[in-house]
Amino acid sequence: MIGYRYVLADQELSKLFESLDLDRVEISPAIIWNRQIDKEFHTHHRIRIGQFFSPDQINDLNLDGDRLLIMNNESVFVSPGLKERLECAKLGFLRFTKGLSEFVANAT
Repeated sequence: MIGYRYVLADQELSKLFESLDLDRVEISPAIIWNRQIDKEFHTHHRIRIGQFFSPDQINDLNLDGDRLLIMNNESVFVSPGLKERLECAKLGFLRFTKGLSEFVANAT
């Protein structure tokens, strides 16, 4: 789930991001409260993403190294290098689509 400059992620993905020690990314426990049953769940973490951009800035992005980015508080992007590392982790629930690398490739 995406919020204002953050992603709510399960513990498995959160631990992976913690192990990568990414610049401008902060990870903290999240509490999900179900009002209907008045119960708290501690199954997720908030991943704050400090690198954000709007579509008009897409051609100016630096995608060197491992980067996690958020566009318009709607879409999460990873740099090509980070994508490779995440694919190697073999988390079955991660799916990638062509994103920033396609935009940047078309800018030249």
